[in-house]
Amino acid sequence: DMIDRSFFNHVDPNGQDFRYRINTAGYQFAICAENIAKNCPGAIIAHEAYMNSQNHRNNILGSTERIGIGVRMCEETILQTELFITYK
Repeated sequence: DMIDRSFFNHVDPNGQDFRYRINTAGYQFAICAENIAKNCPGAIIAHEAYMNSQNHRNNILGSTERIGIGVRMCEETILQTELFITYK
């Protein structure tokens, strides 16, 4: 969605955040968090950047039970998304 609609944010151009997108996909969650990265030249570098950011680090080390990771490339753009979820 970020590449298709040319945005890089936790909130899409319609004002909907990642929680809305998770609910729309049919998932019911008690806890959720999202990390996003743009144009990191590799998964290790992206992970190191997350771990050097307190908020991103908290998401990774938090108490959620599931993680989903997606990576998409389009021309010169690489986007990575990590979703952390505990279901209801």
